[in-house]
Amino acid sequence: MPISDCITVTGGSQSYSGVIRVPSDEGSRIIGVIRDSTFTKSNWHYSKHMCWKHHAIGLDRGAFVDYVKSLATTIIVTDKDTGREYRASVEDFERLSIEDNLGWGQQLFLPLKHWEVIEPDGHKPLQLALWGGRG
Repeated sequence: MPISDCITVTGGSQSYSGVIRVPSDEGSRIIGVIRDSTFTKSNWHYSKHMCWKHHAIGLDRGAFVDYVKSLATTIIVTDKDTGREYRASVEDFERLSIEDNLGWGQQLFLPLKHWEVIEPDGHKPLQLALWGGRG
């Protein structure tokens, strides 16, 4: 789906001008929004959406290539289970992600060790990967 098919959100009590809803590769649902050069992934749950094969967070390849790569500089994924926020630059996501198809189309997976993690209280925990853990 080309960028020209992007839906810009407007209206409501808050200003949403300039917000772009990013569709899944098959176009059946919205996977996130881009606002102020930040892509925010929607409705992500660690318990349901974590890719255990790569211990990573994934995005539809087409959505990344067609929207996120060209319109954003930062990716934010908030875990609805814990409130943790995962942040990565689009540049790091593109450079360090693993491409794979686990049965629902081509996806790009960025291993957790490459994400900046922010706890719900705002502090940044030490990455366990530094000591060989699964951080």
